[in-house]
Amino acid sequence: LYQVAREKGMTPANIKKGYAATGIWPFTGLAAIPASMLNVPLESQDEVEERGREAHLSSELGEALDDLSGRQRSAKAKATLIAAARSAREASALNVLFEDLTERLRQHAAAMKAKPRAFRVIPDDFGKAKLYTSDEAIRVMEETIKARQAEEARKEQAAEEREQRREEKEREKEEAAKRRALEKKEREANKARALQQKEEQKKELAAARLKRKLELAEEKEAEKRRKIAEKQSKKTARSTSASSTNQQNTPALQPSQLVNQ
Repeated sequence: LYQVAREKGMTPANIKKGYAATGIWPFTGLAAIPASMLNVPLESQDEVEERGREAHLSSELGEALDDLSGRQRSAKAKATLIAAARSAREASALNVLFEDLTERLRQHAAAMKAKPRAFRVIPDDFGKAKLYTSDEAIRVMEETIKARQAEEARKEQAAEEREQRREEKEREKEEAAKRRALEKKEREANKARALQQKEEQKKELAAARLKRKLELAEEKEAEKRRKIAEKQSKKTARSTSASSTNQQNTPALQPSQLVNQ
């Protein structure tokens, strides 16, 4: 079993990929030293001109002191000028070195202040071949298959649960929409009934007012007729009493008066 796995897995391409994953194969200078460390940052034109002026001044000063030393008569003055020229050149070189050291210290301080980058530790057995017996290989393959099947079952179950939750949410949305539609319809029906009741109340109130108005008019008319009847009855009574009084006061006529009449 291991022989078959070795023949299938230990191919030249897989071997190269395994060594290439370590980051040091194929072994070259760029693999050991990153290219970013070899690239010198470009200086601006002003910086280049400034360095050129400094170097030119330092070289001019040394040459001027050398020329001046050759014109001196005493050996002491000549030695002094030669030492001064050497000191000027050394000071210029030290200035360049100090500038480079200062720049390196600044970069180091900036790197210390920067947020640390995440890195991955390579295990000790990375890239090493593992030897299994037949039973161990079968057990490992069975465990791998079971783990893969369990992961697939978990993913399927999670997908089914998500689909079920989505369907439940859609069902709840539909029920909520139906409930809102029924509530709206009920509100509109209640509003229509309220308006109808209000109109009916208005009609009933108008009919009651009209009926009351007619009743008052009839009562007034009846009162008017009653008063007229009372007046007529009183007038009739007065006229009747007056005629009876006149009859009582008139003397009886004699037969001769009746004949004359």
